[in-house]
Amino acid sequence: MLFILVGAGRIQAQAAGAAEYPAWVRQAVVGTAYTADEFVGLPFEQQLQIVQTLHPEIDPTALTISTAAAEPNSLIQANTANMTVNPLAAGNTLLDIAPSDNNKAFAYFNIGTPSTQTVPSGVAFDGVAFDGVAPGGSTPVYVNGSPVPALRILSSAAKTIDPGTLTTADFSSLGVADFHLDLTSSDLGTGDFSLSYNAGGSTPPNVTITVKDPTKLPYSGKKIVFRVTKNNHSTQVTFNLWRPDITRASAVLPLGNNLSLRYMFGAYQPAKAPSHLNYDLTTQTNNFIDTPNYNIIQTDPNTHAETTVYSLYEAPSLFPDGSSQKDTPVDFTNLYTTRGLGIGFKGAPWIPWGSGNVDNVSPLIQFDDIKHIHMYADSVNPQVIRLDYDGYITNSYYLKILGVSGGSIALRVRSQLQPSTDNRQMSLSQQVTNISGQNLTGIYFARQLDVRIGPKGNPMDDVPPYYGALAQDGPRQGKPQGIYFRSPYLSSPFIMQFNFNSLHGPDSWSGTHWIEKYTGNGSDAFGRSAQSVIDGYVTATGTNVYRAGNTTGGDQFPNGYPVFKGPEGKGNAGDVNAQPDQLLFGKDATSSSSLIKDSAIIMKWSPSQVGTFNDGDTFEMGFNSGTNSGTAPILRTDTKYLHIPQTAKTVAAPGSVFDLNSNQATVYYQVDGEPVTSSNALAIANKKTLFAAKYPTDPPHNTYLPFAGDISNPADVQTLADGKEHTIYLYAIDTPDNTVPNPYKQDSQLVSNVIQIAVNRPATVNIHLLDAAGAALTPTQADGSAIANPVVKNGTMPDPYNFNDFSIGSTSILTTSETTLQGHPPLTLTSAGQQYDLDQTRLPSNGQGTLTPASGTLDLNYYYKKHSDTGGLLKLTVPTIDFGQQSLNLGIGSYPISSLTGSLVVTNQNTTNKSFQMSAQATTPLTNAAGQTLPGALGYQLSGTTVADLSDPVIVYANTNAAAPDTTFNISNSWWQANQPQTGDYQIGGPRLQINAVNKPAISAGKYTGVITWTVTNGL
Repeated sequence: MLFILVGAGRIQAQAAGAAEYPAWVRQAVVGTAYTADEFVGLPFEQQLQIVQTLHPEIDPTALTISTAAAEPNSLIQANTANMTVNPLAAGNTLLDIAPSDNNKAFAYFNIGTPSTQTVPSGVAFDGVAFDGVAPGGSTPVYVNGSPVPALRILSSAAKTIDPGTLTTADFSSLGVADFHLDLTSSDLGTGDFSLSYNAGGSTPPNVTITVKDPTKLPYSGKKIVFRVTKNNHSTQVTFNLWRPDITRASAVLPLGNNLSLRYMFGAYQPAKAPSHLNYDLTTQTNNFIDTPNYNIIQTDPNTHAETTVYSLYEAPSLFPDGSSQKDTPVDFTNLYTTRGLGIGFKGAPWIPWGSGNVDNVSPLIQFDDIKHIHMYADSVNPQVIRLDYDGYITNSYYLKILGVSGGSIALRVRSQLQPSTDNRQMSLSQQVTNISGQNLTGIYFARQLDVRIGPKGNPMDDVPPYYGALAQDGPRQGKPQGIYFRSPYLSSPFIMQFNFNSLHGPDSWSGTHWIEKYTGNGSDAFGRSAQSVIDGYVTATGTNVYRAGNTTGGDQFPNGYPVFKGPEGKGNAGDVNAQPDQLLFGKDATSSSSLIKDSAIIMKWSPSQVGTFNDGDTFEMGFNSGTNSGTAPILRTDTKYLHIPQTAKTVAAPGSVFDLNSNQATVYYQVDGEPVTSSNALAIANKKTLFAAKYPTDPPHNTYLPFAGDISNPADVQTLADGKEHTIYLYAIDTPDNTVPNPYKQDSQLVSNVIQIAVNRPATVNIHLLDAAGAALTPTQADGSAIANPVVKNGTMPDPYNFNDFSIGSTSILTTSETTLQGHPPLTLTSAGQQYDLDQTRLPSNGQGTLTPASGTLDLNYYYKKHSDTGGLLKLTVPTIDFGQQSLNLGIGSYPISSLTGSLVVTNQNTTNKSFQMSAQATTPLTNAAGQTLPGALGYQLSGTTVADLSDPVIVYANTNAAAPDTTFNISNSWWQANQPQTGDYQIGGPRLQINAVNKPAISAGKYTGVITWTVTNGL
């Protein structure tokens, strides 16, 4: 029987992408529970109502369904009189306002000039809140000192109400009765608020909404929709009224060594009820709500007294005495030197600053307004602290210097603080979504943290930065994973660490001097002198000369403080020569000490890292940070899985340990039992020593000390070798040493990371047999019986496996046991009556390796293409093989070919790929005229004395040279010694007669014939 198998060509399948909708659709679903897909499926009337109510800024003609489908709404006035108004009347305005603490929301109609729009006075207007800053520029609360005369905080005019078709004459006679409440579209009823209207005079006409019960207002807001009509003229205005929902939540991680890490946004405040005070960023500076922060709590083991150790500069509240906001949940001014999320653009024009040596600054701007604020502890996991808000940059001056011309920047920010995976650090994760209605590609994000380490009463500003430990894996593998700051003066040498080795970590970071913000004169929306605030840690040169020249001690740095060189500058993160524990900034040329006076860290997610940022796109960023006293050991192992044979006398768990500042560290192990953590390790009684590490020289150290990790305790070995699942915990504890030089002294034991090694953990491999499009085949045997798909194999981690094995002697996975982790998928198979060939150009990259899937299950996909005619490119001729006459008393053994008629020859005329494999199978065993068989009597000598049983397909030849010059391959020539007669005495390969204990008793007189099926496949 002859099979010639050639490739039918590769077929690619592409999954359909998600539907693409225009920007207005993505904008329309903001603030609703609908997805874009759900929204476009709504009736037109419902789409129209949502757009007019929530997004009057959207042109309703953008809706693709004819407006003729819309029926006029029945509107209900506050006095319950009915009136119908054209739903597409001009002047749709959305005002998104958090009412003042007096529960008042205020807006002017856009009639008159901006300069006349001042903050209204009088009892009726006390404490009103606008959508944005007061249009005339209210006198802001100066929280950083006395106000500078004639300067205002640079901010945008508040949003006003489009008058629609209303005229000046209409406004003069307009009254409260002309404001008709649309109860169908509104979330609040007539009894939930009061409305007052002022016809103006020296100021434009205006309206005030007073909410009677503000507790009804969630952070997302509730709508009040009015149709304002007079003399057949009209406009529409929607007030979305919301209030902040701020819980100053914090969480604590026990670190051991009488230390805990407490993290939160802003400075720590004891637990209080949620606050709904108005957080109005438009009239404030230095009150950034999204500043991640943590303290170390040091507990005296005897008195249990707690000492707070700070990581960032914390000041008393900057709100003046008597302020209603001082030390309340909306007061975040304590960390005013640590900036909030900064926003820059790759294409922003350089801003020159200073005189003489001018810094050309790529401006970083903070939000000038934030809305829909929700800060809270997660209800399921209280160690997760969440902060959600919408941030805006609306001021025309800031937008201009950022190079943004498409309107205001609006970003939905979702932040969370939680424990890092090792429960020793705070992890910040932040997702930012573009809700601006415009393409913001070129945007980048940055932060500056003002480092100040030490206990209350003795915090240190001049804390030098060093490169962190080498990353063992991840994006920064082989490079320092980040930065740490170490104080050389404190009795406990506290270490503040930043780990950026993660998928969402910043691609740019540096340790530097604190860079004070630039404060200068700009021009606000009304052309008046105003105070602009710009962060300047991205410059054209990568240094900030102006700040170095205007800071005490800055003369030590005549070339300026190090910052980022342009929006793509990487800072210390890009230093190819960086070494762990290397002082990275401020080193004195004559000593190893640091000259830095005020430490800071800057980090940046560059434009290239953010990438395309269209409307609706989301970008995620984050980092880990934590503080400890001294530097804990770092432990690593060669594997996290072990398969222990039941005959084992010892168990090896090799690895290495590192400690920067301690000369000695001991590695311990534990088998099963209560899980070991960095928090409980010190308290474990009867610790079992695995390795005692000792450095020959004083710190700083820069090498890992390897250990064999042999566990020889008979009881532990017996447990681990019983074939069941177990866990080995490895951890290290260092030895404090106050005799080493500063800054490497340590006064308490520290515990390393804890590594868990899984023992005898089972793993399953699912081998999927798929067609070219990725659909599962339904393969069958020659007799029509089904072949299970996927083919399932079972093993133990970390056993080796190789299902991409096409070497000579390799067998099909269909013929091996479920615990055999070697072989290859069938080269050919039949599914639904169609013959398929294995496509060896699409073999899975993980088809060979060790069993270490995190889930315990490994899925491998193998693709098949439909068999097609070779077109004459691949041909096969086969010989007739004769094993000669043999005695009935033939002994057990292997017997060569007696004679060969013809040759086994493959002709491959493929001009691009000459590689192929040949497999052989005894599809008909040796059988006599009476139908008696000799099972297993046909074998194939592969090499030396190795003879494969041909009862199942076996690869017997492979040409791996795709560029071979030959077109004809005489395989049977390789069955004989070179230059010798092709007789039995000289056979070194090929078919052989195999007599064994099973078939010998079946031998009887007569002629036996059989069939060997040769299968050639080129896998293309």
